[in-house]
Amino acid sequence: MSYSPTAEASPAPPRVGFIDVLFAVSTGLLFTSFQLYLPTEWVTIRFYPTVPLMVITTLVVVLGFGRERPILRTLSLPLCLFAGIYVLSAFSVGFDNGVRELVQATVVFGFVTAFAARYSTHSLRQFFKAFAPVAVLILGYTIYWHISNGFYFQWKRLGEPKALFDLLPLMAAAWIWSRNRFPAVLGVLLLALVGVLILLSGERKAYVAFILALALMLNPRHPLAYLAPLAALAGVYFAVQLFDVPYITRQVNTLLALVGLVPAPDSISSVQRAWQLHVGMILFNTSPLFGVGTNGFSEITRRMYSENFVGLHGEFLRILVENGIVGLTAYLLLLGGVVARLIRPLPGAFGASREHRVAWLWFLSLLVYTSFEGANQLLMVLQYSLAYVPLLNFGPTWRPPPAAAESPRPASRAARRGERRLKPATSSHPGATPAPL
Repeated sequence: MSYSPTAEASPAPPRVGFIDVLFAVSTGLLFTSFQLYLPTEWVTIRFYPTVPLMVITTLVVVLGFGRERPILRTLSLPLCLFAGIYVLSAFSVGFDNGVRELVQATVVFGFVTAFAARYSTHSLRQFFKAFAPVAVLILGYTIYWHISNGFYFQWKRLGEPKALFDLLPLMAAAWIWSRNRFPAVLGVLLLALVGVLILLSGERKAYVAFILALALMLNPRHPLAYLAPLAALAGVYFAVQLFDVPYITRQVNTLLALVGLVPAPDSISSVQRAWQLHVGMILFNTSPLFGVGTNGFSEITRRMYSENFVGLHGEFLRILVENGIVGLTAYLLLLGGVVARLIRPLPGAFGASREHRVAWLWFLSLLVYTSFEGANQLLMVLQYSLAYVPLLNFGPTWRPPPAAAESPRPASRAARRGERRLKPATSSHPGATPAPL
């Protein structure tokens, strides 16, 4: 059968499969922090349905129910090192704490590695198509709950669902890029709608992610097209100023204060983070090399103040305090390896292909979220996902995994003896001639 390059270059668009739905539902449950309470005779057990679903999804990929890259060839060694330090550090706080973190890290590590194995060959558009209805449903309920309870802005009171606002620019950009013939007008209107929702949500990390999305989507041939989302944001911001909404004004001014445009506003959130930084540096000085242990900050502050204070916000600070210089070095090695692989194909993201820019947006959006958010299971999933960004297939079609390098089998002793018998005799003398066979 003859090879047809045209048939290979234009395959049918990817379809959503059962495994894609499993990944979409598992990820959606992570954003809801849905819990079940099972009363027993002694104690009520708090149960997260997303954990067994993540395990089932991982097993489906490991057992090879789809054309995925082999799971063992997907493993990230820097991630294995970082996760190992994280778990060993947890045992220094207590055996129960270590077992809990070991189980959680194992489930998350397996789930994220299975995700990378699946979507290193299959197009990531299949996941976006399956996840889009789930995300719209969660966001719609979140906004409805806040408005029905009288909160017309600051849509952050339900916990984990607020993280969808941080990833909303990424999902909107990926959805626009996943359509080969997406109308430019609809793309601009979608980005404008996303910008307005993010501004009303009050999520400062989402503001940064939205600016990154606009910058990476900027087309040098049509730069004025992206003035519409910025104009929509400016219009809503001036309307907020007109109706005197101090919360959103304070959130925007907090970001402007980072670049020195306005003085830093006073808020409870700023005071909490300043207190965390102060106490965290005191604890870091007690054990700078290995830290106070995973979850050690919460345990120590609970003993000191007899209250449950907010955990450390920001993975760099948390890793430095709880896992020490050793843990932070492993984390920086992980991020450095990802950046090195992302910048290898082209010198910069702005001149890169569409798929390359989506990869950069995926990495930067997750990095912004994990760098400024408190620790939870969702953050661990997104943090571990950073290690596999260069492997993901952001293209439109299925991509076969690279062939494994086959090492030549060593020849048998009889074959080597025959080769020596057939090899012509040589001499180091310059005038010597080879002996006849």
